[in-house]
Amino acid sequence: MPRMQNQKEESITFRIDGETKNALARLARKDRKSLGALMRGLALEKIEQDRRRRFEEEAARQAREAAAASRVSSDEAAVMRELEDDLSSFGDEWK
Repeated sequence: MPRMQNQKEESITFRIDGETKNALARLARKDRKSLGALMRGLALEKIEQDRRRRFEEEAARQAREAAAASRVSSDEAAVMRELEDDLSSFGDEWK
């Protein structure tokens, strides 16, 4: 998630023990980054992990709904089965 150029940057201040700070500083030096850049990167990774987790949860929820609908003899289920049949028949052409 890249930073926007026109976006105002904010500061966050928090306390950690010296041992943790030294370990983070070593990691930053190893990656040839500033401590701030390392912390920004870690925060962005965590945000991306959460976004991905929420996306996967929603995809799983929708898959469960689709599976439940396919077990029901409704118009929607019939359309879903027809689409699945069409997609499977075209599958070899798309490869």
